[in-house]
Parts: sequence; C-alpha cells; structure tokens
Amino acid sequence: MEILVLTTYPPRFCGIGTYAHNLVTHLRNLNTIKIQVIAINDSKNREIHQYGEEVQWVMDQSIPSSYLETAKYINYSPYELLHIQHEFGIFGGVKNFSILELVKALSKPYMVTFHSTPPEPEDWEREILEGLYRRAEKVVVQSRTARRLLIENYGFSPDKISCIPHGIPDVELADSESLKRELGLEGKKIILTFGLLTPRKGIENVFPALSILKEEIPNLYYLIMGRPHPRWEITEGKTFSEHLMEKAKEQNVNSRVIIKSEFLEEGKMLKYIQAADIVLTTYSKTARKQVVSGVLSYAMGCGKAIISTPYLHAEELLSEGRGILVEFDNASALAENIKRVLENPQMKRESEKRAYNFSRSFRWSVVAEDYLRLYQSLIK
Repeated sequence: MEILVLTTYPPRFCGIGTYAHNLVTHLRNLNTIKIQVIAINDSKNREIHQYGEEVQWVMDQSIPSSYLETAKYINYSPYELLHIQHEFGIFGGVKNFSILELVKALSKPYMVTFHSTPPEPEDWEREILEGLYRRAEKVVVQSRTARRLLIENYGFSPDKISCIPHGIPDVELADSESLKRELGLEGKKIILTFGLLTPRKGIENVFPALSILKEEIPNLYYLIMGRPHPRWEITEGKTFSEHLMEKAKEQNVNSRVIIKSEFLEEGKMLKYIQAADIVLTTYSKTARKQVVSGVLSYAMGCGKAIISTPYLHAEELLSEGRGILVEFDNASALAENIKRVLENPQMKRESEKRAYNFSRSFRWSVVAEDYLRLYQSLIK
C-alpha cells in the first residue's frame, strides 16, 4: 500500500506541517505501508526549503501551473491514495481555490483532513470544502463538534466523515517541581500559554488577571512560550514579543511575564508544559468557533490543569471536570479560577487525572493506527 500526503512540511514553519510530520513519522513506524510527501512551498513569500528524503515532490502554492503539474505527477505515480491536509491559507489562487483545480485533474482517489470547518462559512469557504468533499473518498475531522457542523451546517453525509483526533506525544505524568528545577523555574508558580503566538491566543487578556493576583500570589509567573505566527512576526514596527511586553508593562506585570519566543524541539517543549502548574488556552472571542486546538490536546496529554475560554473545542474536551471554562474577556473570573486551582491541590489533581486519561486515544501511535485502518478500507 502506497500513500502520498499533500501538506506543508518542515522545515517550513507551519502548524499543519508539524502535524503532518508527526503523522507521517508514526505511520512509517508501523512498517506496513509506504508513505511519502508532496510538500507545499510558497515562492511568493520567498519560502523555498530543502526537504528530507520522504518528500517526493514539491508543489508551489503561488504558481497556478504547479497544481496541474502536481496532479499529473500523482496520476502517473505508483501511489494508490492521496491524503490532503487542508487548511485555508496554504493553497493559492483567488480565495484559495487552486486546490479545487488540482483535485478536478486527479484520476487517483483522495481523502482529505479538514483542519478548519467554519460553523458559519463565507460563500468561498463553503465552496472549497464542498468541492473537496464531493470528490473525496472520505473526509476526516479532529473533533465531534467539527463532524456535527459538517452534517448540520453543510449537509455532508455522516457516512463520508470520520473523526480522528489531533495527535499528541505519549508522555508519562511528571513531577512539575523537579522539572522546574531543571528549567530554572524553581520556586515559581507557573501559568503557561504555548504554541504559535497570535492575537487570537488571548494572551493580552491574561495580564489584567495577573495584575489582580500579583500581590496575593507573589511567586506567580506567566510563561509565554512559542514563536509568533509568520504573519504576526512584526506588528506596528515591533516584534510580537515586544508588543506583548508593552501590554504587560501597562498592567505593571512585566516583571512577572517570561517570554520564550523561540522554536523548541518537542522534547524540551514538553518539559516546559509538564513543569507548568496551569495551562491557559484563553483564546479571544474571535476564536469562539474554533473546532480544533492542538495546544489544548497537548496540554491534556501532559495531564495538566487547564483553564480556558469556551471556544468550541474546549467546550467539547473540558467537560465532565477535565478543565475549567471562563467567559471571554473576564479578567476577574480568570484570576479567581487561577487562585482556586492553585489553592485546591486535590481538585487540581483530579482534573489533571481526568484530562490525562481522556487523552489516551489522542496519542500519535493510536492516531496512526486509526489512519492506517482508514487507508486500508479505502484502498480495498
């Protein structure tokens, strides 16, 4: 069985690429299929990369002819199935329509993973998702909420939609205090936000809550970890990190904010997550309809106490005591719940255990097996 995956891919800096790299790596570890990659470059933004041996072909999202050339390559290749990783913004053309030109030209079957399923799509978003769905053998989404939206809001057939969660590393529960010593965070209470840094993360909304708590909890620190999204690398002449520190200074909490605006290899990143006392996914109201959060999945996989705003994926995953939801833009409620978690170790442990146990089916090894079975069923 031979599979091609169409996706952005490392070393290109992109969340979809990181996801695809983990998926491909774990599928290859199964030693039962041949799986290779068609990587998506973006020459318009001068993004030309050198890839590993698993990348068999490179498509340029900025060049219209590259889509038909890629379809021709797929059609004449020995590969039996194409797996498209779809996210708005990584395919070119007017409003990202070029991907539809590619699938129209395919003679080989394909399936697609939707990384975004807008609950109330604009006309062009609906047209793209419907176009991909119509010709696909199967559509995969990463949450039950996303599946429900495709059925109710798009009219897609339930039989054609599979739900396979966002993958996470398989890690053991760790002692946060020993990891704090290793990472130079000893003696601190750490609340953490991590991942691609954008305004949608709601980071600035945490500073007022930190201001409320700084006298009550003198060893409380807010660790912000991750690289800014490329489109937010520079904002108003400042780096995104400088922008955040200015906002923290306005609340007089800049001495309590630690920013690690760098790329960390996964093992180091996981240590910081495991060292945290609380993970925050306090996304802004503009992210209310977000149906998948890899950051949230990773936090659960590390068995962390989680406080989140009620975007759609958080409402799904953090029910039944697996985390705490606070309303958008409510600094006092956020501060109150941070304090409540830190002052109630038994409640904290129970929430962490529920989150960790619930996330066992998210492990990459399990996700890879789920995809393998799906590939096998489609090729049969």
